[in-house]
Amino acid sequence: MSVTLKGKAIQGQPDRRYYMIRVQVNNRRVPFSSKTRDKQAALKMERIAVDALTANPDISKADLLRLVHGKDTSTVRAALRAGPARVQLGDAIKRCFRDPEVWGDIRSGSTHRANLKHVTEFFGENKILDEIDEALLKKFTSYLAVERKLSPGGVDRVLAVTSRLLRVSTTWPDGPKHVPRVKLLKKTKPRMYVLSTEDEKKLFAAVLTTATKRPRGPDIDGHHCLQLFRVLLETGMRLNEALLLRWGDIVTSGGSTKIRLWRRHELKTGSSVRTIPVTTEAADALERCKHVEGGPFSILTKARAQRAWKNAREDAGITDPDCVIHSLRHTCATRLLEVVGDIKLVQEWLGHSVITTTARIYAHVPTHRMVAAADALGKLRENSVALSTPKETLQ
Repeated sequence: MSVTLKGKAIQGQPDRRYYMIRVQVNNRRVPFSSKTRDKQAALKMERIAVDALTANPDISKADLLRLVHGKDTSTVRAALRAGPARVQLGDAIKRCFRDPEVWGDIRSGSTHRANLKHVTEFFGENKILDEIDEALLKKFTSYLAVERKLSPGGVDRVLAVTSRLLRVSTTWPDGPKHVPRVKLLKKTKPRMYVLSTEDEKKLFAAVLTTATKRPRGPDIDGHHCLQLFRVLLETGMRLNEALLLRWGDIVTSGGSTKIRLWRRHELKTGSSVRTIPVTTEAADALERCKHVEGGPFSILTKARAQRAWKNAREDAGITDPDCVIHSLRHTCATRLLEVVGDIKLVQEWLGHSVITTTARIYAHVPTHRMVAAADALGKLRENSVALSTPKETLQ
């Protein structure tokens, strides 16, 4: 398959070249003109042609051209749907990742693939999309929550990519005519766990001992994971941001050290580009990783860090499943908010695109502060009673 410009550009005259498309599916090869100089439009026509030939290898060239040029009739689409092939789940996923308008250019491709793994494990890669109905989706939702033990947020993320996949498939010539509506759990609160000072001490102490006590798979460097967790707690960086950190991203100027997160293709959003001050604690942790080439945490992986965290959490006696590595980011943000009381500063520190995201997640009051407020109210009442009671009554 190829998309190439046909013709010659004549100097001094408008460029009238157009893209030629040549597709081949199995033993059938079909060349045709895109009638456009827009390469993205030509590539989209190419994908439509491939999908149509996959669905019905015997489709006539005339019908194929009507389809790719947007002049398809109901008769053509009916013929395609009646073809020998129907879209299978595994093929549908591949198509979505090939298409730049769906997941082809998405930054969180690895996360989408991890979520889609749950989909293929339950339905099977050979599952025909037409056979997925609402009853089966309800069983799938239960499977994610009960058997896979995902949090409500985790279930919703898997259901969201499933919904996107099904909706996109209806636009394909050989896709299903109708797909069931995917109902999310719509959890009301974000997954939130803020570490207390005691939690921090127990967890960090456990990281060193459990890494060597219960290794599974590749050995876990407990000392290195500990430095990673210290930096995450002090900077509020996401795990992936820290793992991709280079030594050149850590700069010292004006007597202070800062971390510059600037490679947009490695960050979650464009707003994640930011500069974070390095605290004394974070500087000490980074110094202990000076022997590592490339970046302070380049020898670690997401899986190894998560395994070290899970083992340490169990040994520290923290049973709340919401206590994940991302909790270090929550803890950093909450402590910042307590110290400075400036939610705009916290927004820029974390790299949120809008302040409403920061407010929705962090505009809560930690339990220990509510207890302190209750004590203050009690003292206020005692003082009020003392002031309003006659002196002779107090004697």
